[in-house]
Amino acid sequence: TASTATVHKLEDVLKVFAQIQVRIHAHSHPIARRLLKDVDNAAKKRDNATVVPALKAAAQVLRLCDDETLTLEYDRQRAFYEYHRGHPDEALELTRSIMLRSLALSSTVNEYHLADAGNYVSSLFRLNRAREARKICRSTLVLADELAHTPTYNWLLWLDGLIDFALGDIWPGLSKAQQAYAHLGERG
Repeated sequence: TASTATVHKLEDVLKVFAQIQVRIHAHSHPIARRLLKDVDNAAKKRDNATVVPALKAAAQVLRLCDDETLTLEYDRQRAFYEYHRGHPDEALELTRSIMLRSLALSSTVNEYHLADAGNYVSSLFRLNRAREARKICRSTLVLADELAHTPTYNWLLWLDGLIDFALGDIWPGLSKAQQAYAHLGERG
């Protein structure tokens, strides 16, 4: 029948399309990685003349490259750039999105999640949203208690202490900061 023939043709076209997508991804993936490395290097030097076009190019290449890990890295670079160009609200929204999307990629919490949560907490704190920052920070610390031996966990613990201190809870804040520094000191 005509509908069976149409379905077979559609299946054939979709197979070819999937093969093309695989090839496009294979070619665009290393280009996206290189562009993100260029963005990172330029951002560290505060070289906006290079950062802006590299971010634009990376955005275009990432449209061809179906890789959420690279897209998260792109958004981390954008958040860093937005913060340093004086757009903390945009950086905050990006860091929130990054934290949530990063958690959705894995069934367990790892140091990358802690770093993403820490960036979000820092952004909230810098925007005078300390109470909200403390809630996120403490929730993350509870979720990641098995990572208490890591530097990133202890950075978050230190942030929690800093937030306590800023909100007037001086002794608990000092205690957390000391605990974090003691553990970080053990690691050299």
